[in-house]
Amino acid sequence: MVAPSTRPQTHDAHRGRGSWAHTIDGIRQAVDLGLPVRVALTETPQNSAEIPEVAALLAGLGVPAGNFAVRPLLRRGLSAAGQDIAADTTIPELTASTDGLHWHPAGADAVTSPDMLLAGPGTPLAAGKRLVTERFFAARLADGSLPRPYLCAV
Repeated sequence: MVAPSTRPQTHDAHRGRGSWAHTIDGIRQAVDLGLPVRVALTETPQNSAEIPEVAALLAGLGVPAGNFAVRPLLRRGLSAAGQDIAADTTIPELTASTDGLHWHPAGADAVTSPDMLLAGPGTPLAAGKRLVTERFFAARLADGSLPRPYLCAV
């Protein structure tokens, strides 16, 4: 799940009107069902000061402290600021979405990150594994570089 801000207006500005309440409700339901809940927050200039408050909110909802991750803002999707990430600058993490198979979860949206789409919907995971491996090794052999891992949850 994506971590809420402690303030609905901060969360909803990034995720859409009413999403804060839905997120809190979803976390409560998952915890009540005994499901393991892991929550990640993308740190932005607007919510940076709220991180300790979010940790306390999640703890109060029953999310263990070790299951709350803070990740950096990426220059992807709607964000014009943040850390650059691309298939040639990061280690792949094969990711499946309704759009198909992607290089990394940070680019798992065919509309905003077409450069990270490996194959369309319905592609078997085995084919995706082969594609991501071939693409990774072809790039490494071409220039001898080794991308830095993107720490999506620190």
